[in-house]
Amino acid sequence: MTRRSLLLAAWISIVIADPAEPVAALRRPAATVFTNPTAGDKAERPEINSRRSEPPQDRGILEGTVRYQADPQRPWKLSRYYVQNSKKGWLAEAVVALDCSSRAPSAPPETPKSRTMDQLNFQFVPETMAIHSGDSVRITNSDETLHNMMTSDGGKPFNVNVVKGKDFTHTFDRAGGLTNPIRLGCVFHGGMRAWIYVFDHPWFAVTERDGRFRFENVPPGAYTLGGIHPAGKLRWSRQIQVKPNEKTTVEIQLSPDDLIGSK
Repeated sequence: MTRRSLLLAAWISIVIADPAEPVAALRRPAATVFTNPTAGDKAERPEINSRRSEPPQDRGILEGTVRYQADPQRPWKLSRYYVQNSKKGWLAEAVVALDCSSRAPSAPPETPKSRTMDQLNFQFVPETMAIHSGDSVRITNSDETLHNMMTSDGGKPFNVNVVKGKDFTHTFDRAGGLTNPIRLGCVFHGGMRAWIYVFDHPWFAVTERDGRFRFENVPPGAYTLGGIHPAGKLRWSRQIQVKPNEKTTVEIQLSPDDLIGSK
């Protein structure tokens, strides 16, 4: 063997005998790949919390407008107070609510709120209010004369005289829905009246001047949408369907046929 052949053989043996680089490469951490575990490899995988909570129920939105269609043959004498635009017929101060008698447990928890009502110019302001059970209402007398605040409804009747600048606060714990409101009056002034509707769920509203209302986070399903205008003596109901992840829009068209006692 020539001297050159001996040197080449010695160099090859050194390279093969020194596996430092291949070993170092094998020691590099491999990327973690998660696959569906089998009975054989489940114990070898990193521990993962396998408990999965059920996804929240998909909710919908319900919104709409309440309108009153006048009939010249059957005039509604109170329309001038509650219908600001006779062409559009928007009905203000109507109470609208879903019938949730079987769904109240699914309603989100509500933090009690404090609302305010005034006695001004010999009127309750606002005249109609809708609240959640557990809410409180502070009623103030802003008139110069002595007023009274009284009701026999709601399981906790009260009868209180209040002078100018003073107020009275009451918490309403019992829900009466659309059928059993709290009727307020003043023993000194018979023309003063107000209604407080108490609900055990959040899907209720009092329409504004444009007649609109909106309910959010409504569980999907079939409902009866009810409404009442206590001052105007109007009452109605409609069957509606709320779909998950969708907005449902309804138009409530009222007429003298919806006056209480007209049928």
